[in-house]
Amino acid sequence: MKVLKDKRLAVGGKSSILYIINKNNYNIDLTVNNNKEAIYKINELKNNNIILAFDSGDMTIIEIKQNDFKFIQKFEKAHNDDIYNIIKLKNSNNLLSCSLDKSLKIWSYDNKYYEYKEIFKIDEDCEILNILEIKENEIIYDNFSKKSIKFYNMKDKKLINQINNLELNDWNNNFVLINNKVLIGGNKKIYVIDINSYTKEKEFNFDNCIYSIKKFKDNNIYMIGDEKGNITSLDINEWNLKVIKNKIHKKKILTMVKFDGKLVSGGIDNWIKFTKIQFDKK
Repeated sequence: MKVLKDKRLAVGGKSSILYIINKNNYNIDLTVNNNKEAIYKINELKNNNIILAFDSGDMTIIEIKQNDFKFIQKFEKAHNDDIYNIIKLKNSNNLLSCSLDKSLKIWSYDNKYYEYKEIFKIDEDCEILNILEIKENEIIYDNFSKKSIKFYNMKDKKLINQINNLELNDWNNNFVLINNKVLIGGNKKIYVIDINSYTKEKEFNFDNCIYSIKKFKDNNIYMIGDEKGNITSLDINEWNLKVIKNKIHKKKILTMVKFDGKLVSGGIDNWIKFTKIQFDKK
């Protein structure tokens, strides 16, 4: 799921259909059938363009209008397996994608041909499920099977540091930037990573495997969705965990966004749910 600049909600899933949902009445303004098996990631580019990543290894850029759309570019076999994540780098037009095929790719916009082209590739020895830009020219990504994360300088094309022996999980909404730290949700663990020293600062135990983390209120409250369909809040000022909703989904909560003052969660049970979160007054 992705909240767009025009305040509408873009939703995709196993059905291959992209839904654009109106904020005012939650009606569906637009549906886009991509003829693919599953949409793994949605991100917004400039000029009302949305990029979709699929489990087939393909990517597609679509221009979204009020009640219409058109296909801008199709990347057939951008990767050789499921694309778990794709992000746009902040100070450039470059895109960054990662996959189960053990590669991470950088895509740059070619003004001559009006399309994105691959300009650089990192090959790893295991799956890459999460990527996050932490500073200009610096990213963090995981090596899932190896239970490690890596810091990489894209300008110099070199590894900065690596942290091993982490209990990671198998989904792509678990790296969250908080000032000079990265919050990582794992297999019954929460890790706090310092991006200046490139080291693990602390870790916390959690009851279940974490599948999504989303900032919800100001800069202090984060919501955690887990493998059993529960939502837990985390106050990073006090590092205090509090259960908000148990079993809001029957199974894993794969993604969450803040939309119209509510927490919208998407689960592997094929439901999208809108939840009004109540916080205790201090």
